[in-house]
Amino acid sequence: MILEDEILAYNVGEIYFSHQRLGEAIEYYILATVIKPDWGEPYYKLGLVYLNKADNANAIENLEKFLEIEPDSEISANVKNIIEYLKKDGGF
Repeated sequence: MILEDEILAYNVGEIYFSHQRLGEAIEYYILATVIKPDWGEPYYKLGLVYLNKADNANAIENLEKFLEIEPDSEISANVKNIIEYLKKDGGF
């Protein structure tokens, strides 16, 4: 059942994101975070989706949440650079 399986919800989000159906991708990535709030990957992907939508505030919020959950991830340095750029560029 998709309402109980964070990996399934995440994968549906991935499919939508790969087809640039950003609204649907957001919906399923958020569902994955609701099901498993301590899993960082959906927050990272939400950050990327919001970047694609030019919604920098939500991008920063989700990328910071990713870093909070997975500070030592192999992509943490890149995520920090994205946040720094968005805050400098966007006036946040």
